[in-house]
Amino acid sequence: MPKAKKRTGLYAGLLAIAAVLILLFTLGQGSLLQGNFGNQFWTANATRGEVINAAMIDAGHPITPCTGAMYNDVPLNHPYCDAIESGTNLGFVQGLNGQFLPNNTQLRAEAAKIIVTTHTLQLANPTMPTYNDVAVGVWYYQYVEGLNANGTTRASSGNFYPSDPIKRKELKWWLDHM
Repeated sequence: MPKAKKRTGLYAGLLAIAAVLILLFTLGQGSLLQGNFGNQFWTANATRGEVINAAMIDAGHPITPCTGAMYNDVPLNHPYCDAIESGTNLGFVQGLNGQFLPNNTQLRAEAAKIIVTTHTLQLANPTMPTYNDVAVGVWYYQYVEGLNANGTTRASSGNFYPSDPIKRKELKWWLDHM
């Protein structure tokens, strides 16, 4: 009986190591966040494609092969086609007028919604806002507050800056604190 436990523990440990190696490999290959991993990369704005891809991978959602038929601006060879279509099918993101704009900058308010929904975090609706620039009742209020309640965001200046682009390093920090 102890041998079975030992093997089960060893098996679980090997699976954990394999999962970490796969994540590091995919990060190194750029499938989590594409690009050169120097300082310039991390301080750049994250794109809509990068955010849904990273959020889907981090949350462990299945990413199915892309058909290329969902959005006219997301061809089959787009690096995030699979994640964009999978995220749309699961209701995490949506396009407008047949377009997704995968290479456009993702705003922090939109990224908050994607992270909260992909990670099935509780929405939060406190009567007093945490951030000076996120008013009670705006469409993203409960998503931003949900991230805050989870300990994912930090208010260094008292502001969230919902209309600013999310930087890759901020996206990574949020995902690391899920």
